[in-house]
Amino acid sequence: MTAPGAPAMNLDRLDLKLYAEAPPPAAALIPVFHRWISDGTLDEIWVDVADYRHVPRGPGVLLVAHHAHYGWDAADGAWGLRVRHRRARNGRGPTPLATLLADVLDRTLRAAATLARDPELAPLGWRTDRWTVEVPDRLHAPPGPATLRALERAVRDVFSERVPGRVERVEPVGDAAGPAALRVHVDPAPTLAGALARAG
Repeated sequence: MTAPGAPAMNLDRLDLKLYAEAPPPAAALIPVFHRWISDGTLDEIWVDVADYRHVPRGPGVLLVAHHAHYGWDAADGAWGLRVRHRRARNGRGPTPLATLLADVLDRTLRAAATLARDPELAPLGWRTDRWTVEVPDRLHAPPGPATLRALERAVRDVFSERVPGRVERVEPVGDAAGPAALRVHVDPAPTLAGALARAG
């Protein structure tokens, strides 16, 4: 799948999911996320922790912040960290897709590294060879080929700049009528430290 002629696109919301190795149970994330709030972990304005474990294929455990949501999520059948950008820092509305993806990628990497260092979650690791990017913003990115082309172009540009390794394959996932989503395969799998070194 290639992305010639992909249109420019500005968005409010964008999801990025990084898949876990040896994932802890979702319940283990609840005290960890509460500690992030009390300690002021990461550069976020934290709001609250929400427990959606009772919802089938739901968001799991969600840490709500002013600019982004951080979810411990298995909605697609595999546990991982899903970060959703929800509000621009400058308050100026929709953001160019590539800029938004770079921001969400940096947030995801920093959060993943923080979780991996937490002894309560050991031996948590990360599948850095596989990511999912989703656009839950039907207003600015209606499902269809044009959105997928724009998303793929942004993925290839941003990942080539910020993630060590080569984007080997990009493929659509999910229902064609649902939000545009791509599975991104990177080879060789980068180290988290290597990707963090390129973060903005």
